[in-house]
Amino acid sequence: MMRLWLSRNSAASLREQLVTQITLGVLSGDLGPGEKLPSVRELARRYDVHSNTVSAAYRDLAGREWLDFRKGSGIYVRDLRAEPPVVGSELEQFVGAFLKEARARGFSASEVGASVNRVLSAEPVRRLVVAEPEPELCRILVAELQGHCSLPVAGVVLGHRLPPAALAGAAVASLMSRADALRAALPVGVPYHLLRVRSVPEHLMGQVRPPADALIGVASCSPEILRRVRTLLSAAALDPGALEFRDAREQGWSRGLTSCSFVIADAVTVRKLPKKCASRVLRVLSEASLEELREFLTLVTQQKVS
Repeated sequence: MMRLWLSRNSAASLREQLVTQITLGVLSGDLGPGEKLPSVRELARRYDVHSNTVSAAYRDLAGREWLDFRKGSGIYVRDLRAEPPVVGSELEQFVGAFLKEARARGFSASEVGASVNRVLSAEPVRRLVVAEPEPELCRILVAELQGHCSLPVAGVVLGHRLPPAALAGAAVASLMSRADALRAALPVGVPYHLLRVRSVPEHLMGQVRPPADALIGVASCSPEILRRVRTLLSAAALDPGALEFRDAREQGWSRGLTSCSFVIADAVTVRKLPKKCASRVLRVLSEASLEELREFLTLVTQQKVS
């Protein structure tokens, strides 16, 4: 079980801190697929919190499909990367079931053959497209990947369906938490890869604790990032009164930030900070996930990732 940092002085409730940190643990890989979590009673005793708080956090995570409750066995991390199960494990069974379904839907053999040929003859991958429903977070992910990928990187808002024309010659990347939405929206045959975020320990590793009287700024154009940073800084047991949060979408958001000891900002917002601001860039994607992306792109294209 990964280590948790809980603060009773945070604006975020203990339940919210538990939910956020376990979610980040799953997304970062600190909590592996199928890993068994401590019981409600054990986790409550370990971190000296009420068992109702832990139970509520676990129920919340199970409702969002991060965890699985197995009767008589315990609580386990759900495998977000697992593809929906296919009846039959042999290729012939799969093809037979596919053709049977196609016939039941009224498709002729020639129509099925033409469709399969189109998929198999799809053009080679020449670019990477980030699919993310929050436009601000999408721009941040694009900015981070542009520094690690030799392919052109663009973003698209992840909706109910992604238009095939927007994905011509592209492989798609999305956060692991968007796996189900991405699979439902992708046209057939488009290669995709799921990205992992940094864990709480990865964010805190190597960071020097600021002086007690230091004012720390936090600026981002992404509501999701601002929520996560609140939890991260609570985990570091920093005084909430010493934190100045700014939404970079609002007018005048940067006013007064030069009085902060330093400002934590995402890869997009950091470029817009006043020149006199000392800054620390908050990276969303884990180093391990970037390495996995390199391996994925090696498989789908002849281009090299630096």
